[in-house]
Amino acid sequence: MNQIYGPADVVAGVIQFLRGKGINARSKVPNDRAPGMVRVTRTGGSPKSFYEDDAQILIEVWDSSHEQSFDLARRIWGMIALVSEDDQEAFPGLVTYRAVPNIPIQYPDEHAPEMDRHQLTVQMLVRMEPLEVT
Repeated sequence: MNQIYGPADVVAGVIQFLRGKGINARSKVPNDRAPGMVRVTRTGGSPKSFYEDDAQILIEVWDSSHEQSFDLARRIWGMIALVSEDDQEAFPGLVTYRAVPNIPIQYPDEHAPEMDRHQLTVQMLVRMEPLEVT
């Protein structure tokens, strides 16, 4: 067996962080969207060094009106923006060196035209985890 460093599960860490703040976050959403739903997915990133992963996370928010959807997205933006670089354990299961949220934008969902969706991305620099491979 060889040990290398591999990507951490940043999606799980962000979901747990948001759930700890009372946000109904998940990695999948059902076909029937409901107000207040939040989905977290990893959309990109790459190793920054042997031990660091520069991950890009997408957070999508659905609600019944533009105002409600934007307000929830903005609250999530604020929760993440408030995390200090000194709080490396703010996201459960991750050692986070930096988490920078981008401004929420409106992005209609063709599968839920009666709902309003906003989304934001978060650039996260996190520590890679030891991984045993053969």
